[in-house]
Amino acid sequence: MKTGKKALVIGASGLVGHYVLNLLLQSPDYSEVHVLARSPLVLPDSKSAKLQETILDFHKMRTLSDKIFQVDDVFSCLGTTTRKTLNLEIYRNIEIDYPVMLAEITAEQGAKSFH
Repeated sequence: MKTGKKALVIGASGLVGHYVLNLLLQSPDYSEVHVLARSPLVLPDSKSAKLQETILDFHKMRTLSDKIFQVDDVFSCLGTTTRKTLNLEIYRNIEIDYPVMLAEITAEQGAKSFH
């Protein structure tokens, strides 16, 4: 039974995000799964009619259409390591600023949960 719920995933190309995306695409609880990404997904299990991908520069997240953020559940899987991202400002953007911005925007649009 489909409930028509909508999910939004950020960080779907990473290890955890890929796993979460796969679970959401297989779940009968979700009719739409939106992904925000810096580049197109190249995952074999990302070919689903449920999937809607938006490619963007995360700094410009607030300029996107409100409809992208009108979801029921948000899954933030964005992350990096200090070894991979030496610039502390960029590290902070990825680890804190972008997820907080996403939480604020989706809450304003009525999201029921943020994970």
